[in-house]
Amino acid sequence: VYVYVSGMLPGSTTATPTVGVTYNSETKTFVIGTPTQNNIEWGNVGCKLINGTASPIWLTPNTGGDYVAAGDTVPCGTNVASGSSYTFSLLYNTTGGSMYTLSWSQT
Repeated sequence: VYVYVSGMLPGSTTATPTVGVTYNSETKTFVIGTPTQNNIEWGNVGCKLINGTASPIWLTPNTGGDYVAAGDTVPCGTNVASGSSYTFSLLYNTTGGSMYTLSWSQT
């Protein structure tokens, strides 16, 4: 007789990767640094911008491929105006966790 109890078999757990991001206020663009994991698909990452308490705006990254890589950019364009406060987040859809969050006031 074999009995299986939940948690007996080894399995993989998925951690939320992190990544450094630099914001260029002149070009209104986020520049992605090196992620802590390889092969993070952009299709699994959400780029969310919030202006104060307004509804989020989902931004589209400019990428060199299917995977998150250093040097990829996320432009804000006209979604960012001088004198307003914002929060930008990279969200990892696989875990629901935040890969990076930045709050700032646009000058």
